[in-house]
Amino acid sequence: QSIRGNIYKASIDKNAKGMDASFIDIGLGRSAFLSKFNPFQKEMSKTSGTYQISKDNFLLVQAVSDYDPRKAPKVSDFVALPSKYCVIVSKPKFFGISKRIQCQKERKRFNSLKKLSNKDCGIILRTSSINKKIKDMDLATDNTQTVRKDAGRLADFIMFTQRSFLLNLSKELNKGNVSYAQFFLLGYLAKEDYLTMTHISQKMGHSTAAATGLVDRLEKLGYVQRLHASDDRRKVMVQITRKGIDLVDKMREDIIENLVEVMAEMDNGITSAVMEASHKISE
Repeated sequence: QSIRGNIYKASIDKNAKGMDASFIDIGLGRSAFLSKFNPFQKEMSKTSGTYQISKDNFLLVQAVSDYDPRKAPKVSDFVALPSKYCVIVSKPKFFGISKRIQCQKERKRFNSLKKLSNKDCGIILRTSSINKKIKDMDLATDNTQTVRKDAGRLADFIMFTQRSFLLNLSKELNKGNVSYAQFFLLGYLAKEDYLTMTHISQKMGHSTAAATGLVDRLEKLGYVQRLHASDDRRKVMVQITRKGIDLVDKMREDIIENLVEVMAEMDNGITSAVMEASHKISE
């Protein structure tokens, strides 16, 4: 699963020196390389202030490359959130216009939007804003509010179904002495032939040592088993057992029953919206 574009609250070691100072913890069980990647560096160098968002030993970063077996992922302390007509950037009070918008009349017209940049963030107008009326661009804000309202209704639906799921899950897991984290790991394993310890630590957001503890407990309970790769005995693969699959399937059936009851009372429009959102989230 790609992490490119994801934003993380990274932990930094201010006492680190040399190359060690270039690596930070983004909470995925593996260090990331902190770069100074900023596609707008030249334009921003003309203005004062920093684009870093930091507090104490934490720094907000955005991933610019994915994990690679040979090297750490790359992140940047420059954060950008693109939308249809603009890009919100972590440079306070910065206002920029795409270089592709070369018409001086058009650029002058957009200067009235400088007020959108403030003490917390900056803004860069994208090429897609060419020939767009400013009031039409404001409609994007109205649409954002509509999306947020729809998202709020969807959140209520998820929280309602989640409460029921967690109550049932708690009862079942107590019977089998399984924690939530262990059950979520079983859910990952149920969709794969096997996972290596490295993959497990990445998916769970744990260190390798913590992930090993989860697997040890599940193996003792008979929900997973460890295998060794035929081509490399040092490579440990974790596989879910029939007992583990049965537990995941039982909980999945409980979820289905709860959703059937809820969705039976919903109109087709809302049901379709929920299903569409589900597909988008799983992509």
